Amino acid sequence: MTEDPVAVRAEVADALIRPCELLILKHAQVSYGLDASLVALAGIDSTRLPAPGTHALISLDLHRGPKTALFLGVPGLELFGYQEIRASGLTRWPSPAT
Repeated sequence: MTEDPVAVRAEVADALIRPCELLILKHAQVSYGLDASLVALAGIDSTRLPAPGTHALISLDLHRGPKTALFLGVPGLELFGYQEIRASGLTRWPSPAT
């Protein structure tokens, strides 16, 4: 069985208002920057955010912007050094459909 290819495109835009199907964010056990802004804007309950090594797929009901957010749980920033970042990049994260 073969998987359908995934179209990925990187662009400079405001991620909170740029229409897209899926926005993927890390969650370092405290919300910073973009993830903090999205949590506040969408009214996401912080108890839904993932622990390290887990994920949370959250449907968003925003006027514009992403339809869904996939939060990837990583260790807190004090524990998330270069080696952890590389390991996280090599992790086989779940398909957004799961």
